[in-house]
Order: sequence, then structure tokens, then C-alpha cells
Amino acid sequence: VGRVGIVYQNPEVQVITRSVYEELAMAPENLGLPREEVVRRVEWALDAMGLRGYEHRDPQALSGGEKQLIAIASVLTLRPRILLLDEPTSMLDHRGTRMVLEAIATLKRRAGLTVIVAEHRVEWAVEVADRVAVMQDGKIVLEGTPEEVFSHVEEVRSLGVRPPGVAEVAYELARMGLRTRVPVRLSDAVSEFGGASR
Repeated sequence: VGRVGIVYQNPEVQVITRSVYEELAMAPENLGLPREEVVRRVEWALDAMGLRGYEHRDPQALSGGEKQLIAIASVLTLRPRILLLDEPTSMLDHRGTRMVLEAIATLKRRAGLTVIVAEHRVEWAVEVADRVAVMQDGKIVLEGTPEEVFSHVEEVRSLGVRPPGVAEVAYELARMGLRTRVPVRLSDAVSEFGGASR
């Protein structure tokens, strides 16, 4: 039980109780775990997703980003080895997307579990991804680190995927002979372009 945990696009379909604590306790309680273990798992999930202080809040009164964090935390109480997130930011604004992005990055560092994200918004996906796979017709056609995949701007475009904006700009600069490296993360572009102007 709990090898793979799945979180869907819309947290509204996963968040159904009247308090965050109840939401997180529901899955381990349904497994028939002892109360002490339920409490331990809920406490761990609250900490893992940065939800301390939310225990008694009504999930329906929270933002989309907060609801998505609760949906992820509720799945974490099952202690999966693999966490599969199906477009977890597709229904979120920039603030909610940033909340989820930061929580996923923290979760990867602290929890030691594999996180697989199906996502069309590559701008943020590359910020947390160690590996990227581009699929076409149900098959993986490109796979590697974000740098390995998205530095091939023309090939990625030909597959119907828009590379991160910084990769597109850097690619055009490289075509004009102004750059040779194509960064894919905004932080890498700032470092590279900022360093060149000094």
C-alpha cells in the first residue's frame, strides 16, 4: 500500500473535509493504522508541506495553492515511494504556482522520494526537475537533464513543446554568435548574463 501516490490537477476533487487535520488524517485512518501512527504521519506531512498552523482551518476557505499543498500532504500521509503529480499548477495563479513549486523542491530535498510531474508549464518544471522526458504519441522521444533536453531548442519546438523562455532567448543569442551556452533556468541565465556584463 502506498508505493505510488497520485495528486490530480484540481485539488477540489481531492480535498473534501472541514479541516486540514481531518483531511490529512483520513487516508491513514482508512488504512486502519493506530492513532499514534496517524498523528505521526499527519504531523510529518504538515511539516513537509509547510502547513503548520493550518490544522484547524477549513480547506474550502483556502487559496488554490494552499488546497493543492493539502492535496499533496494528504497523499504523503500514505508514505508513497513515488509521488505522481498530474499538472499540479494548471489551475493555479502565479502565487499558488510558486507555493507548490517551492514545496515540491523542499519535499525532494527532505523526503528522499521520487517525484514525477506531468506538466505543460516547462518554465517552472525545469526549476525543480532533475530529469525531463518529452513525450509524443505516448512515447518518450527526448530524455535527460533539463539542460540536455531544452538546450536543443529547435528539436523541442518541432515536438510541439515550447522551451523555457530563457532558453529561447539564449538560443537566439547563440545563433547570432553572442553566446555558446543555452541556460534553461532563469537563475542560470541571470548568473550567466549578469556575469558577462561586468
